[in-house]
Amino acid sequence: LSQTPGPTSPIFLQSDGEWDWLLAKTWRNADFYSHQLLTHHLRTHLFGEVFGIATLRQLPTCHPLFKLLVPHFHFTLYINTLAQSVLINPGGVIVKGSGVTCEGMLLIVQQGLEKATYTSLCLSDDIWHRDVVHLPSYRYRDDAMSLWEAIERWDEGLGGSCFISSIVAFYYGEDVAVSGDAELQAWVVDIFTNGFLGRTSSGIPSSLRTVAGLSKFLTMVVFTCSEQHAAVNNGQYDLGAFLPNAPSSMCHPLPAEKGKASLQHFLNPVPQVDNTANILVALILLSSRLSGHLLLGQYLEERFTEVEPHWLMRAFRGQLEEIWDRIEERNHWVKLRYNYMNLLETENSISE
Repeated sequence: LSQTPGPTSPIFLQSDGEWDWLLAKTWRNADFYSHQLLTHHLRTHLFGEVFGIATLRQLPTCHPLFKLLVPHFHFTLYINTLAQSVLINPGGVIVKGSGVTCEGMLLIVQQGLEKATYTSLCLSDDIWHRDVVHLPSYRYRDDAMSLWEAIERWDEGLGGSCFISSIVAFYYGEDVAVSGDAELQAWVVDIFTNGFLGRTSSGIPSSLRTVAGLSKFLTMVVFTCSEQHAAVNNGQYDLGAFLPNAPSSMCHPLPAEKGKASLQHFLNPVPQVDNTANILVALILLSSRLSGHLLLGQYLEERFTEVEPHWLMRAFRGQLEEIWDRIEERNHWVKLRYNYMNLLETENSISE
């Protein structure tokens, strides 16, 4: 458990005693604050806010990219402000439930930001980088890649239509139009400077010069604010309702030897009942839906005046319905359903 095996840090096995193995697994799952602060809050909520603020600050409402992106920031600023006043504030649910102070949370998020890369935010690159391309039964990868491709590019397997790439091609056409768009370049610089603190090591571009580069960047923004958030948010209660799956804190040192664990040894480190209840309430709220939410592909406000974008949006919704049918068919046959990127569970923006 300490990552350094030794006399006081044994390697626990499934063949060990029942309580030894359960306690070891519970310790291994004790990454609640890491998931909430980094995977969930930083890499979807805060990055979504960065993209949204830059869009409102740098792109005029008549700009085609403003029209394309602004539906994906619906409610995001509101929900992030609410989180800062209820969940991650001094005395808030996360502080009480995880044992991490506000100063500690800021340090964790700061370190997470320093390690964030463009590769890790672009799904297709991230899958290759983590070497999970051929990992069997990896449902997140399978569903996410289908959706990334539907958002980004032309795919004959999805009926020959596309979304982001065709929007970009319609309004820009050639690379010189991308590099010559001063408002677009200001938008990218804003994200690079204020969101990623100008770190070139992050790989986040500080300018966009090609149609392909712009399409990929926009896909990353849309995917982060919709499918990626759904993947890391929607299953939190399903997983966390059984405390050993995701304890919000562990209050005793790591077990130093085998054969000594009992029910009491398991109960001693796990959170108290009141803390667990507060965390479960938070997970229920996080997994709930706000009234008036819009699902991915629903663009009720007709911001575009040209015919082509409207046709592309309809084609995009058709692709999403085909993917939904495939997910439903697969889930019908597998023992454990993976439904967190189902299109009926995926909102157009980060709103919870």
